[in-house]
Amino acid sequence: MSNQSLSRDSDDRSLRPHSEEAVGADQPTQSFGDITLPNLYPPAGRSMEWTPAVPQEQSSKPEATTVSPRSAGETAWFTIGKINQFLYWLLGVLEVWFLLRFFLKLVGARADNPFASFLYGTSAPLLLPFRTILPTTQLPGTSVIEWSTLIGMLVYALVTIAVIRFLRLLVTEPQV
Repeated sequence: MSNQSLSRDSDDRSLRPHSEEAVGADQPTQSFGDITLPNLYPPAGRSMEWTPAVPQEQSSKPEATTVSPRSAGETAWFTIGKINQFLYWLLGVLEVWFLLRFFLKLVGARADNPFASFLYGTSAPLLLPFRTILPTTQLPGTSVIEWSTLIGMLVYALVTIAVIRFLRLLVTEPQV
């Protein structure tokens, strides 16, 4: 194996020996004991190109592949899948936003703080329908347990999951 170097086989990604002629006579090599490897850095002025090793029985030309357009059913499935991903993302953002609000209210964060003021101001319109369901529980100091935030988190999660299931129902086959 003294006059051989190693290359990767494109199919199984394993190293296989090949002769220096396959590497190219003009390509410099590095020797490590009884193994000779091609130099990883190109000579000055040349760009580095990677060419996969092709077994002798295969053609060196890659086969042309055609990409067929999606059918109407596949497009609908893909679109609804992407909408569902967006809804899950939006639900996650809302839940974290509401959880931050609940935690800041629980520890008694000052409302004149810029971040707390921004958080309270942006989440208040979304929690307005739940504001009068249960009264807030006043704790010692400025801390409160805002039950309406927890109820809002639950309702938004249930509604989002219901919408996602409905959209998935539109594109799946009926089950008997």
